[in-house]
Amino acid sequence: MAFFIGIETGTDVCSVALFEESRLIALKEEVGRVHSEKTAIFFKDCLEQAGLRPKDISSVGVSIGPGSYTGLRVGLSVAKGFCYATNTDLVAIDSLAVLAAGSREKLGETGKIVHCPMIDARRMEVYTAFYSVTGAELEATEAVLLDSDFFENRYRDCDMVSLSGDGVDKVMDMVGLPERWQDSGVRSSARHMGTLIKKHWEAGNIASVAYTVPKYLKKPNITQSKKTLL
Repeated sequence: MAFFIGIETGTDVCSVALFEESRLIALKEEVGRVHSEKTAIFFKDCLEQAGLRPKDISSVGVSIGPGSYTGLRVGLSVAKGFCYATNTDLVAIDSLAVLAAGSREKLGETGKIVHCPMIDARRMEVYTAFYSVTGAELEATEAVLLDSDFFENRYRDCDMVSLSGDGVDKVMDMVGLPERWQDSGVRSSARHMGTLIKKHWEAGNIASVAYTVPKYLKKPNITQSKKTLL
C-alpha cells in the first residue's frame, strides 16, 4: 500500500491532501495568502489525521506552476525539505494538469469533452492549456490574452469544453462564455492530485529534489520602491 501527499499552493488556495493510493484520506486547505504560514502545518496535520509517520509516505507531489510566484516557491520548498530529510520521492505536476484532473473526475472520462483549465495570470491574461477526456495534452501551457478571438473556432466538433480554475471568473467578467463552453466549478485544490501522483510515481517519473524549479512562464512583476534611501 502506497501513501502520497499532494501540495497545491499556486493560487490563492493553500491546499495539502493525503492519499492512500489515489483515494483521498485527509485534506487541509484555506483560501488566502497564508501559504508561508500554513503549508508545513497542513502537511503535518494531514499526517496526524491519518495516523501516519513520515516514513510511511511513498512520494510527495507538488504543483510546480504556472501560478503565484510566492505560493509556488513555498509549496516546492516544503516538499523538497520533507523529501530531502526522509529520502522520499518527489513528483512535480503541472498546475493546469491538476485542474484538468479535477474536471475529469467530476465529469467522467466518456463523451466528446475537452478540458480547459485556466489560472489567473494577472492583468488581461490567463495561463491555460487543453486536455482530452483521457488526460492527454492537446495544447501546451501558455499565457494568453483574453478576448473573444480566444474562443473562435476552437474544438467545434466536441460536445463541451469544460473550464476550471480561477481564470474562469476572469473570463466570465471580461468576455463571457460562448455556447458549449461551460464552467465545471472545479478550482485549484490538492484533492485532485492523487491519481496524477500515483501515475507519475508508478511510471518512475521522479523529480530531482536538488534541481526542480517552479514553472513560472512569466517574469515576476516587481515594483521598485519610491522611498528614498538614506
